[in-house]
Amino acid sequence: MIAPKPRYPEAYFNRKNLVGKVLYFDFCSREGFPIIEWIRFQGLEPLFSLYKASYPELMKEFYARILSRSSQGLSTTVKGKSIDFDLAELHTILNIPNLGAKGWNHHNWVTGDGFDKFDCV
Repeated sequence: MIAPKPRYPEAYFNRKNLVGKVLYFDFCSREGFPIIEWIRFQGLEPLFSLYKASYPELMKEFYARILSRSSQGLSTTVKGKSIDFDLAELHTILNIPNLGAKGWNHHNWVTGDGFDKFDCV
């Protein structure tokens, strides 16, 4: 019997995580970095403003084992413990809008008021 291939290569677990990195929104806005407005437009500012302790090895395990449970949520396993998140829980934890599940299409531009695709180029 052939052993199943791991979901992620071993090199994934040997990567270094950037921890404790936050964006200083006031500085970036004052200096005119356009990424700040993109992040704010998408409602993702809370994800770049976390000043909490982190555990890189547990983070790697969390992300390496994360799976979609359909369009209703996510599940993962860390240290043998199963963790399930529905969309409402993710909304609360991440403090971001609960707009449902959305797919990413890299063939089209993001659209929205005040977003200019030529600013990206």
